[in-house]
Amino acid sequence: MRVAIAVLLSGALSSGLSAQQIARGAAQADLDTLRAVVHRYSAYRLVNGYPFDKHIDSLKAWLPEPVPLGEFWHSVQTLIGRLQDAHSNVPAPAAVRAGAPQGELPFVLTSVDDAAIALTPCGCALFVPDYPRVVTINGVAIDSLMRIAGFRFRGHSTQRFRFRALNALAQIEDVLARSGAAEGTALTVRLAGNRGDTTVRVATVPRRSSTPSPVSVTAGVSGPIAILRIPLMLDRTDTLGGDVGYQMVRAAMESRSFRASRALIIDVRGNDGGTRHILEYLVPYFIRAPLVYNVAVVRGDTSGVGDRGLLSPDDRAQPQAVRTALREALATFKPAWDYSVDSFLPQRFGAVVLPAEPSRNLSHRPVVVLMDEGSFSATDIFLGAMSLAPNVTLMGVPSGGGSGRSRGFDLPNSRLRVIVSTMASFRPDGRLYDGIGIAPDIMVPRALDGVANGRDTQMAEALRFLLQRISLAR
Repeated sequence: MRVAIAVLLSGALSSGLSAQQIARGAAQADLDTLRAVVHRYSAYRLVNGYPFDKHIDSLKAWLPEPVPLGEFWHSVQTLIGRLQDAHSNVPAPAAVRAGAPQGELPFVLTSVDDAAIALTPCGCALFVPDYPRVVTINGVAIDSLMRIAGFRFRGHSTQRFRFRALNALAQIEDVLARSGAAEGTALTVRLAGNRGDTTVRVATVPRRSSTPSPVSVTAGVSGPIAILRIPLMLDRTDTLGGDVGYQMVRAAMESRSFRASRALIIDVRGNDGGTRHILEYLVPYFIRAPLVYNVAVVRGDTSGVGDRGLLSPDDRAQPQAVRTALREALATFKPAWDYSVDSFLPQRFGAVVLPAEPSRNLSHRPVVVLMDEGSFSATDIFLGAMSLAPNVTLMGVPSGGGSGRSRGFDLPNSRLRVIVSTMASFRPDGRLYDGIGIAPDIMVPRALDGVANGRDTQMAEALRFLLQRISLAR
């Protein structure tokens, strides 16, 4: 255990993350604060068997004098990242971000059949035709680089870890520095394909802006099938691309073309979450009875629970149908993880939606929801709810797996901000969201030939599936 921590520290030291330092005793005191915060508030401290306390003790013993801030941040983030809490995070201080090497990959990475595929920056073609798979960069195996790049995500679901690690690999100079490999703006990339392998020399590019590209809700019709693309789970007033996204969803669902369609595709691939407002609007269209789609228990206090649509069965402000559905669901609820091993509050909460009125109800219509490992947080919850609707088919690859009530805490000496989830969130059948995600009804992985040619083979399969359903219904 101590050897592992020593390696962790030496790796962080070699990266030159920050020249700023704090005293060893101050860092040790911050670790004591971190331990107290996690013990008091973290919902996922005991889920996956991670020996958090032993690693805290080992880290306290191995801290140098003084401690570089970048090293300390890396170590604290590694500890938090091993919790089965996909919202946990320790944002890097400005001094650490400024001190990190800035060069990024000149290509983007995606995953096909568990291989890392290099694409052009637009993501629409292979970076090197005939040689899609990345094998090594500067002599370091791609799997090793992913483990280094993904140190913040080790406790997350397998699919979420891979997704986040491949994204983090964009910051290749920083990752190579922490690997101990040769640094510099020149990269030697070994690629493999059906014709063998090849090696290319490329230069890094300046770090890209962290501001996301503008996106928008889109809606259209392909023959008898309506298609609704939702890039984020938006609040009622949030905007994307200049549009109020929630209102765009409403406008699409209430449009004449959507009402006249015979089937629907809802595309939430890459949707990183947000609020539950779109869920609360959309799901009632597709159900026939009150639906409890989430059960949760919390630590610390109950503040913010209502923001997630979570209710108590004793809340007399709710309609009788809601309270009845909640009581019945909670009476039979059996969690897959026995949360009584930790100090959760005794209340249990549930989230309920009621079916839309008959004139608006579309539960007879076949629906496909397209999903992937980028579907996360509030989108996980949306997928869990839609999976319980009678005519809905989930298609794609497993979602990221995350549902938390995040709360931030400041470590007083290093001033690191530590974010942990204070809510354990379950599907109504007892399965956790965090660390697992939602499995599709029909697995449709990305196809290499589609990725290579910019074709959306998952969308094509969804259209084919629904056209067959429509044909059989005649």
